[in-house]
Order: sequence, then structure tokens, then C-alpha cells
Amino acid sequence: LSDKVLFFTLSARFKTRELEGLGMEIKKEAFNKNAGRAKKRVVPMVILDDVTSSPAQEAIKRLLANREIKNGESGLTRIKPNDLILLATCNPDPVQDDVFPLSAEMREVKVDVENLDSNLRRRFIEERLNDKDYGLMIANKETVKKAVLLIETASFSNEQRSSLIGCVSLRDAVRCISLAKKALYHWPNTDEGSIFEKLSIADLAVEKELKALGLSCYICFGIRTIPRANFFKRVRTIVGIDLQPFIHSFQDAILNELAMPANVVKTEALKENLTVSVICLALRHPLLLLGCDGTSKTLSLSMAISQMQGKFSKSTFLQGIARMQSFNIQLSEATSASHIAKIKNTVLEWKSKLSVPCIFMEELSMAKAGSTGPLRALHDLLDAHQNMAGALSRHEVGSGSNAFAYVATSNYRPGTKEIPIGRALANRMIILAHPDPSKADLKSLAVKVGMNEIKVQTPDETSKNHERVEEMIGEAVERLSRLVPRTVSVRSLLSFARCLGKQLSMGNDEFQSCLLGATCHLQKINPEETKKVLRAAVGSKAPLEIPGVTARLESLLGLHGAKRPILFLYQSVGDIYSIVRHVREATKAVMDKLKDDGVQKVTSICPCSSRKLSEEIQSQEMENLSPERLYALLNL
Repeated sequence: LSDKVLFFTLSARFKTRELEGLGMEIKKEAFNKNAGRAKKRVVPMVILDDVTSSPAQEAIKRLLANREIKNGESGLTRIKPNDLILLATCNPDPVQDDVFPLSAEMREVKVDVENLDSNLRRRFIEERLNDKDYGLMIANKETVKKAVLLIETASFSNEQRSSLIGCVSLRDAVRCISLAKKALYHWPNTDEGSIFEKLSIADLAVEKELKALGLSCYICFGIRTIPRANFFKRVRTIVGIDLQPFIHSFQDAILNELAMPANVVKTEALKENLTVSVICLALRHPLLLLGCDGTSKTLSLSMAISQMQGKFSKSTFLQGIARMQSFNIQLSEATSASHIAKIKNTVLEWKSKLSVPCIFMEELSMAKAGSTGPLRALHDLLDAHQNMAGALSRHEVGSGSNAFAYVATSNYRPGTKEIPIGRALANRMIILAHPDPSKADLKSLAVKVGMNEIKVQTPDETSKNHERVEEMIGEAVERLSRLVPRTVSVRSLLSFARCLGKQLSMGNDEFQSCLLGATCHLQKINPEETKKVLRAAVGSKAPLEIPGVTARLESLLGLHGAKRPILFLYQSVGDIYSIVRHVREATKAVMDKLKDDGVQKVTSICPCSSRKLSEEIQSQEMENLSPERLYALLNL
């Protein structure tokens, strides 16, 4: 029928004006004069993908249902059936897919596509595995059967689906096979070589194709399974492959290639994040990290991107991966589809051959709360590989791999399978979902964070002293963790533990350290709950009055003539407003008293976590700040 296909992926950025412009492009193809002179009439074909992601449903209805293209202000051009083959696809559920509903006229011309039954699905996977362009070209028939069983067990079995976060489709199976091929033959590009050879990982006692598929099944399906043990158990029971030791050794190998800062705790969540981030960034598969505070989402992505510097990377393994040029976007309710469209144009027009653009979006759930639905603009961004390759070209179509990298983070509702984006968009990403940490895990993590600061600050101290400090941190964290998450966030608890460890390492007593940690690092707290939080932080059973706390703070800050140095961290705003107000008043009184002589100084107030503030303060002033400067800092 046709030797020319135009493929367009619609999204939220396609409003009425853009749809009318698209209609004019279609009109040129439909009424191409040269086509009529050919001996055999060739009818052009146009495919519009994800039409329900565009808000211009009236223009889409006119084009698809009425086959009319707007011509000028009032005129309409009608397309006859023999002028153009016009097809469209969409996800029809406005709730689960987060799309616009179909109009009544569109519902009359739609064709419902049923899901494939298990036999057809198995045949599709088998043919994809043996495809000469996309597949693994497995010669052994028994290995092919085992590979199909592995993919079906990891994704489409009823037991596995009940544990997965998000939806599963054949798109995931296609992505899984594509990722396995690249990991086995073309890591990280067209050069010959396997990722397992480059990392020198001990072989799994199976065929190399099954080893690559095991890794890709873990990345495409295992990291979406909660709990993870269910995924490994099903693969071991049904397929007969024990993936868990192999995956753990793979994670350790990736971690060894990265330079870990001394104050970073190597949690299981961090190891998993870094492993998947490096693979998805290298192969340019879109990645979404889901989890509550404390699961190292932003930290791990920032570490991976910053260390992937191409041939300038410190690791030999990372030197074979293209350098990442990051474009960070903090999403909010004010984010619009035009913002995302601009970043798409930037990455698609990227000219540099020395680096690969990487879009890093934080907090997708905040943009989802906006009224304009900006996340619908991600549809054509993540499907850019199809638009660029062309519908007839078999290069990368359907694999989900783009010319740019895309990573994102978001929170999601704990204890549910609900994610902050619709099924249609989630199906275009690799999703890593973290379970909510238990109280015991949270306490253990907070203690490790605090002790990590102790070991960094005082590495030569005896283990006996460290045991006592660990006990103090554990007691404080235990008291405060009871208020998580309703009053105190997980992020605040970890920041409190880090500050507590740093203060204890400097020789401050437990009460002073807990007080400073609570004042500096606990995020916004309801004023009525201030005393409850402070009492939990410092462990005081006696009535805790604000003026009494203020006096201790004044003493610690040197406002009563004390010369004792103290490290005061400004990682987040001190949110106990009444205490800050009292300290301001006390500071102003001291400032007025010392205004005449100007001799007494406040020592060692170091806003070390504010880079901009540190740059403004000269190095000689850092150790000897005046009360005026302290007052200015508190006013920030």
C-alpha cells in the first residue's frame, strides 16, 4: 500500500495550533502531485501515536473522525480514503493512563485491540529472541525455551504481577531482550564486548545468553518487585536459576568502580540505585526511581552522573561510557508542558560528540499535582527514538533507547502499587521501586549515618569510645523515630543523626549535641508539637521550657562570653521558630551591649553547608565572626 510512513508521537505540548500545523504536513502528503504521476498509485500512511495525551481533542476528532484538515480561518479540506491511510493509537483509560477521554465521535471509529493470549505472547517473545536485528540469535532450542520461560516467569505470571509496581506489557519484554543483547554483545555501544568481561564477574553456571537475560530481567522486572525475595524465589523455583548471588556480585562490582565519599553509608538501596543508574545511563534507557525519603534516590543519580566523565573518568570501566552532560529540572505544580518541550528540543539538537545530554527530573509527583498535566509532554520525549528512526527503519524502534539519557525521581504512596504517573508513561520507563523501610531498618540506617560521621571525624578513637557514642546515637534516634513520619520526616531523622554524630565527635555532651541537631536539622514542625519533638530529641523527662532551651543555645553559640568553638550546620533552615526568635533577641541584646568596645567576638560559627554563604565570607572571618554577622545569619 505504501512505501512512505510518517510517524508522530503526540503529547501535552500538541495544542490546537500544533495540531493544525501537523494537519498541514499531512495535507501535503495527501495531495502530493508527484504521487499521482506514478504508474502505480502509492498512498502515503500517517500514524499518530498517543492521541489522548494531547489536550486538543477537538482538532484530533476533526482530523480522525471527520477526516478534515482546517484550511485557514474558516475553510476545511476533506481527505478522501484513497488520498491517505490515517491511523492512530491511544491508551483509552483517562484515570489509569492519565490521559484525556475520547470524544463520542472518536469512540465510534475506534477499534479495541485485545491482549494477546499466552500462546501468542510466548510466540512473540520467541521470535523476538531469534530476530537477526534485535534478538540474541540463540542456536540451542532448549536454551530458547528456557529464555522464554525466564521472561514469562519474571513478568507475566499471575504471582509475579501481583508483586510488581506498575503495569507490565510486551513493551517490557522487548526492552528486556534489547538490554540483554547490548549487555552481552555491544556494551556500551557498537564495540564488541560484554559487560561481564569488563567487570570480571564470576560466571553464572548457565549459558551466556541466559546470564544476560537474567540481568536484564532483574533490571526490567526484579527491581519493581516488592519484596525482592519474591522475584528471586520464583526464578529459582520455576526456571532453576539462582540469580540472587550473581546479582549481588554484579552490584558489588559496579560499586567498586565508583569513588564513594567517606561520609556515604553503603546501604542496599544505594547499591541497587547505583547499579541500575549506571546501566540505564550507559544504554540510555529512561529510568524512574521511586521511594520514600532516605532511599538515596537523588544521591545515587548525582554520584553516577558526576563520575561518568568519559575518557576522563577515574574508573577504566566508566571510561568506555560516554560523558554525561546533565540538565537538572526540579519539577513543581507550576511546571508546564512547554518547559518539558524546550528541554526536548535542547537534547535532540545536541551537537557535541564528546558528551551525551542527560535529563534529570526530580519529584515527578509534584508536577502530577499541577492542573495543566505537564507530564503528558513526556510521551513524545521518551518516544523520540521512534520519531528519529522512522517507522520503516528497524533501528532501535520499540527498544526504548534514545540518543539522550533520562532519569527521574519521585515519591509514591507507601504500601500501595499506585505510582505518581499514568500507565502509558510508566510503561516507557524502567522503574526501580523501593519498599518502605521498617522501624528497625530506619533506626539501623540512622545510627550508621551518625557513626559514619564519628569515624570520619575521629578515626583514631578507640572502639570502646565508638561503642558508647553508638549507644547515645541509638537512644536519641530511637526516641525520635517514634515521631516518623507524621511529625518528623525520614530525611530530617537522618540529618539529625548526621549532625549528632558530628557534634559528639567534637566533644560536645549528649544534651548539647541533640539540641543542636534538633534545632538545625528538623524540618518544618507544627509549633504545637515543638516541645514534643525537642523532648524526644534531647531525652529530657523534666518540663522543657523554651527560655531554658534558649539559654543553652546562647551558651553554645558563645553569646554569654563563652569562647568554646562550635560547628553550627546550616543544612536546612532552623524550623523551631520560637527558639530562633529568642536567639535573635538575645543576639541583638549582646550586639547592642558590645557595640561600643567591639572586642568580644563569637567564635567558629561555620555555615559550612551553604556554598554561596561560604563564598561570601572571607576565610579569615570564618573563625572569628562578629555578633552582627551572626545576627545576619540567623535572619536568613
